Amino acid sequence: MSRGGRRVSDNKVVTLRGLVRKNSRAMALSGLLLSIYHVAEAMIAVLLGWLAHSLIASENVWHLVGGIAALGATLATVSVSWQTGFRILQATSARNVCELRAGITSQVVSHGGHSDDADSLPRQELPTVVGEDVVQAVDIIEVVPVGISALVGAIFCTIVLALIDLPLGVVVLVLSAVVLIVLHRLSQIIERRAERQQTLLARVTARMTDILQGLPVISGVAGAHPAYRGYARKSEEACADARKLAWVSGGYEAVAMGSNVLLLSAVGLYAGYRTISGDVTLGELVTVVALSQFIAEPMRQCSRMPRFIGLARASVRRLQRVAEAQRLREGQGVPSAQIGTPAISMRGGDGEAEGDGEVEGSEQASVAFAEGRLTVVHCSAAWADALVDALVAGESMELGSLTRPQTQQLWIRGRDICEISVDDVRSAVLAEPRKPALFGDTVGQAVLRSSGEGRAEDAVDILNALGLDELAPGAAHSAGVLDHELTEGARNLSGGQRQRLGLARALLAEPEMLVMVDPVSSVDSMTGMKVARAVRDIRRGRTTVVLCVGRAFQSVAEDVVDVKPLAGSLRTRGEQFPLGGC
Repeated sequence: MSRGGRRVSDNKVVTLRGLVRKNSRAMALSGLLLSIYHVAEAMIAVLLGWLAHSLIASENVWHLVGGIAALGATLATVSVSWQTGFRILQATSARNVCELRAGITSQVVSHGGHSDDADSLPRQELPTVVGEDVVQAVDIIEVVPVGISALVGAIFCTIVLALIDLPLGVVVLVLSAVVLIVLHRLSQIIERRAERQQTLLARVTARMTDILQGLPVISGVAGAHPAYRGYARKSEEACADARKLAWVSGGYEAVAMGSNVLLLSAVGLYAGYRTISGDVTLGELVTVVALSQFIAEPMRQCSRMPRFIGLARASVRRLQRVAEAQRLREGQGVPSAQIGTPAISMRGGDGEAEGDGEVEGSEQASVAFAEGRLTVVHCSAAWADALVDALVAGESMELGSLTRPQTQQLWIRGRDICEISVDDVRSAVLAEPRKPALFGDTVGQAVLRSSGEGRAEDAVDILNALGLDELAPGAAHSAGVLDHELTEGARNLSGGQRQRLGLARALLAEPEMLVMVDPVSSVDSMTGMKVARAVRDIRRGRTTVVLCVGRAFQSVAEDVVDVKPLAGSLRTRGEQFPLGGC
């Protein structure tokens, strides 16, 4: 169960059986074409033997012409069937990779959020899953028809050899079965090691991502070298495991190739012996030698299929650990603003609700933020993060530790947040973290994505008020700041500029209630004062709550709330000091 009673069901976003069933038509058609390809290639050996026998037994030139024509038609069949079959397979695989990546991405970024359940894949490992595991899992679409067609080709060759000489066909069949059994055992070892290798690789990628995101912070506390050493240890562990997997894979290939060589040698020697003894004609010898060369390819493909199936199964198990998108809770709407009822309030620390679900005044609440006022809150970063997470999730506030957890109820305009629809909570309350996620190639795309292009002038006014006109100092017109290019995640901006850009997006959305963690923590004091005054003027008369504040927002606040832990418990007491506005 997830927080708030939202059930996380077992995610079966992809299974090998499901992929095969979904693409059964394309796989059947391509498998048929590839089977025709293998049979046609084997028929080339039969035609060569027939031509050799006909040329020796008869001087009729039409036998030669007919044989060459049949050989040409067979070669054309080989070419067309192979190209068409593999084009169908590759197109189907590419489409499934695209759909599967889109499906996993939509689950992760869905409104319901990504579950942090212990059985779910960690969020940091998702890039590796989407980038590599998806491709390996979808390989099953090619593996099945290719493997079946190769098996058809090997069986056809065995039948032809048995028709030529029954003991020869039996020898080929028995040796082939032994080889496949041995290779299947080896593929199980590869499957286990491949899953472990993908997990280690994902963890190394996640560690590198965390280091790059927090590099400015860890550099400031001389933590760059310890972080690098930690990454190096993880990387060496993954590298050592990759070497072991490479050795096992190399042994697999050696056994596969060696067994094929031994099989071909046995067939060739036995066929030569039967020819010398007079049991096989010269034309049949040509067919046997040619088939012994051709059968190597389908046998090689058959021997490699268990390995690819093992890799696909390992990747599918990781894909199944991607948490399913959670369903948002339905409920009542957000009440209208009322005099005397706080916009946001919270009380309790044990998760037990008191009263009938309605709070008429702030005297019943541990902490309350007044309606229509700019309230600043002195609190810890953990408390601020817990409040923002709770408002985004539309759930009660989780505090405390693993050993002493507690739940503090949230109330939106006097109504328990757990009774309100999550969509309605998010429509009325916009909760911005300290480091907002920014998307878009330009500043305009980053701030106007949710508000629409029709509000470009408002966006320019807000950006200028927040001091972001510094991004385009030489622009010919004031709207030039909207065209300022951004890299991925706006990494080409400073930390303070990214904070203000996220704040501009939030102000442009004009929510009824805006809750944010101090958006000027990364700017100088003069810029911080400018931003605080701009927020006060833009949000005048609407509910605005700023958490973890510094002096800039405190100087323009209408109310100040000090959140402190009560002695001997995990509960909090909110002391509110009305300042009467500025």
